[in-house]
Amino acid sequence: MNISEEIALKILKGFNYHFRKFDEITAKAQQRFEAADWKAERQASRSRITLYDKRVDETVAFIKRKFSLNPMDETIWTKVKTDFILLLQDHQQPELAETFYNSVFCRAFTRELYTSKYIFVRNAVSTVYINSEVPTYEAYYPANTGFYKSITSILTHFKLEIPFENFNRDKRYIARSICKIFKKGNRTAELNFQYQVINALFYRNKAAYIVGKAINGHDVYPFAIPLLNNEKVSQDKIYLEDNYLSIRFNYDELENQTLRVVISKNGRVSNIQTVQLMDGKPIANNTFTWNDAIIYSLMIDRFNDGNPENEAWQASRSVLLH
Repeated sequence: MNISEEIALKILKGFNYHFRKFDEITAKAQQRFEAADWKAERQASRSRITLYDKRVDETVAFIKRKFSLNPMDETIWTKVKTDFILLLQDHQQPELAETFYNSVFCRAFTRELYTSKYIFVRNAVSTVYINSEVPTYEAYYPANTGFYKSITSILTHFKLEIPFENFNRDKRYIARSICKIFKKGNRTAELNFQYQVINALFYRNKAAYIVGKAINGHDVYPFAIPLLNNEKVSQDKIYLEDNYLSIRFNYDELENQTLRVVISKNGRVSNIQTVQLMDGKPIANNTFTWNDAIIYSLMIDRFNDGNPENEAWQASRSVLLH
């Protein structure tokens, strides 16, 4: 095995190890969601963020120890990229592996070398014909199974261990939303009307999301259905005094939480009222939080830095904006 092949193989092994560790963390996401273990979820989220940089740094350090990177040998690194592409021919995550390769190269060398000659600006391996062990998405056809039954199948597909608070109510809400979209466009169900749902839940903060799209004729309607594991407040903490409803907690139970209040009477349910808490106190309407902020994220590994002189880092509380 020559030097370029050895470097390419080491980078791929670094990515494979990273992906395996990442998979181990995410594999327990449903378990954490079902147990409402938000502390463990926050720890897992931090681990996922730091894991990538750690693996990249380890790979770069190994290559620097074993091979001479300075001065940069153009012939070797052109061949490294070619050898890396050959290693990806039967790989299940070639695009992610290419991005990891870019991160290693960009961490090791200066930006004037960030060109398509050495890094992946475009995908080199097609993912069209990759056969996944688990299908990427599941298709549901309301014309075959029935309108409500297809919604039932979507909601129960992921086999969550915790019950729905009001399953029939939730199905009605979803059905109502679908009907509203069709009514707005004066559309009827076409022969190909279907739901395509990704075969994995997406977890973010305290919610799990069912993500998919509805296809009707030539129209495509992306959708996301949030699932919330609400922890009900015990009745001994709720007090009704005159026309006021009060809820009393210990300080250590609150911290930065979200309270959702719903009133139910005679089978009718009110809209959900949400109260955000910071340090155990309700957040005023004019108080800025990052919960609803719009943050744009760019994956810079595949782009050239056109003008390094216009870069400015601004620190805002615990967030860095670039």
